[in-house]
Amino acid sequence: MSNTGAGTLTGAGSFIQGANSTLVYAGSTISVGTFTASASGNTVNYSGTTPTILAVTYYSLTFSGSGTVALASPNIAGDLTVSTGTLNLTGTAVFNGSGTTVQNINGNGTITFVNLTLNTGTGNVNANRSISISGALLFSTNRIMTVNSTSNVTFTTSGSFSSTARVFC
Repeated sequence: MSNTGAGTLTGAGSFIQGANSTLVYAGSTISVGTFTASASGNTVNYSGTTPTILAVTYYSLTFSGSGTVALASPNIAGDLTVSTGTLNLTGTAVFNGSGTTVQNINGNGTITFVNLTLNTGTGNVNANRSISISGALLFSTNRIMTVNSTSNVTFTTSGSFSSTARVFC
């Protein structure tokens, strides 16, 4: 389903995105009773100018619009991609992969985290681009974060690292 206009997706009912599907939303606001985007293999791509990105559980989330967007505390079971613009994750972003699912942080846009938690599963989280963390990076299970050779994970002066699992460097 694509919305290439600047309208809104509204209604009192539920919007449930099916498995292995992609929603490209160019509007500014999604305002429905319940928005469910966590089915396996799906992607929600916010492609508008400074859209309001819902703080829900996503399988994969993409921001390919423009401007600077804030998002509080998403749960992501697949990939996070910021193709353009800036995405400021203002709460705790949780990567909740299951089993051996590999999750990726991709794109050419800017991504800043306050807190980033790598939770559940045993698959790697691949940082295929530079990210900035101003709060805590928490490994709550035996996850591995792989940072590619041209990327960095930067902690601001208040940033920290902690783990409730074993950490190997």
